[in-house]
Amino acid sequence: MNANTKRLPRKRFVLVVFVGGLLFILYTTLNPFSFNFAAHTWRDLLAGFVFLPSSVLDFLCNILLFIPFGFGLAALIDGRGWSSQRVTFAVAVCGFSLTLLVETLQNFLPYRQPSVTDMLTNTAGALVGLGCLRSWQTRSWTPSGLSSILSGPGVVLSGVAVYVLVLLLIAYELAAGAGLSAWDASYELLVGNEAGGERPWLGTIGDVVFLDRALSLDEAHRLLEDPQAFALSDELRAFYPLADGGLQDKSGQQPALVWHTEEGRSPSTGEWPLDGSDWLVSSGAVSDLSRSLQSSSQFTLRLTANPTTVDQSGPARLVTNSGGTESRNFTVGQDGTALVVRLRNNMAGDNGTSPQSAFPNLFDGSGPVKLGLIFDGLSLTLVSSNSTNSRFIEYVPGITFLDALLPFLGSYWRVTDERIFQWLARLFFYVCMLLPLSFLLTRPEIRRWPKAPALFLYLVLLLGVPLLLELAMVYPLGRAPRPLNILIAMLITIFVGWLITPRHVRRRKPEEAAGTVPWQADGDGPDAAQDRV
Repeated sequence: MNANTKRLPRKRFVLVVFVGGLLFILYTTLNPFSFNFAAHTWRDLLAGFVFLPSSVLDFLCNILLFIPFGFGLAALIDGRGWSSQRVTFAVAVCGFSLTLLVETLQNFLPYRQPSVTDMLTNTAGALVGLGCLRSWQTRSWTPSGLSSILSGPGVVLSGVAVYVLVLLLIAYELAAGAGLSAWDASYELLVGNEAGGERPWLGTIGDVVFLDRALSLDEAHRLLEDPQAFALSDELRAFYPLADGGLQDKSGQQPALVWHTEEGRSPSTGEWPLDGSDWLVSSGAVSDLSRSLQSSSQFTLRLTANPTTVDQSGPARLVTNSGGTESRNFTVGQDGTALVVRLRNNMAGDNGTSPQSAFPNLFDGSGPVKLGLIFDGLSLTLVSSNSTNSRFIEYVPGITFLDALLPFLGSYWRVTDERIFQWLARLFFYVCMLLPLSFLLTRPEIRRWPKAPALFLYLVLLLGVPLLLELAMVYPLGRAPRPLNILIAMLITIFVGWLITPRHVRRRKPEEAAGTVPWQADGDGPDAAQDRV
């Protein structure tokens, strides 16, 4: 950068931006400053760090937070005559050191959780501040000026690396948000009502079976027909043979069920059906069941339900592992003809209602329905005796992304197995996440690169990013990549890139699309040629 273009802001302005940015960082990240420097070992400090941020929007906030700091620091260092490489290195090191200090101090604050992701995005924010300074120095705020700066291979590859990192962290968080987390092992298992008796269900419930693995569809249908099909499996976590009047867990791992009535009586096992005045509750917390399902982040539940009427709401509790109407690990209930499922995780909250899942038109009042619910960490599948087809709700990536991005949906919004909605949510996720990738692939400046580097970049971005995105979503839950989602991501990248490219640009030659034609590169134009004539 020559002396004419390397212009620095006034020193007073730089100091205000740098000091103000630093103070703002310290205030927002360390407030309320109530440190408790109790004895901490290095192992305790390292264990305090988590990988995930608090929300998807947290990525953007962490980047924006460090931009003024990076801008001011870069201007102060640049005034000392350092080379661009040294300035970039110094800003990155100082940004990382500051966020490392802040995140470490958060170990000693209440209600603060240090995060590795915060450190990465904060450092990226400092580098973005440096980029803002460079653009200010060269007065390259015009589209052509910015295009000239951003088209260099080094800048492009650095930007791609940051973009892919942020993309993978978002995908990882969305997947982890749908997994079963923060379960309370002190809850009891209840059948036919809530702990306080506020959500009675009317009808008869048959065998209740829990496994800590997501069965295949063939296995689930086998379990549907024979509740003892996995009686000898190591994955069996609970088996209550209610159809035979048995209240003991045949797996021998959970406490027995006992009768609870409003009058405090304990009727015999023969008093069926449930009429709202009595229900079943485990004689103690089903801690082993809760921990097993949380640890595997998947389960299969089999039960038989024969409602007295379809006019039940609340939802009326079929089976629940909860501490009341506002907190639960899981709940399976009836709301009219629909089966409603609430799961506790980072996405749906402690109440499992944001969102809650529903399978409409399941109960028709014609008789008992055998149900099999399969949760694999990414989706919830229902198989039932009154339908030969399975029904499913895919949470990751579409629904989890929609829930994180649109908090105004409220605390009690519901998703169903409606395919159109799930497809729209999935497409919305990929369009939002891959729009920068589509824009980059269509930049005419890249077409001016040598063919080999340009072709390599196109292949890596078009094939590699969708694959990495899918791996980031399935890795936290130990699931296999879904080829359909990879294909969808690739097609959306291509389609959106084609859509945002103006028609007249598509028809240009590479050098014309880049804004450079031979006579312009030689410093000779049509007028000059005419003058020579």
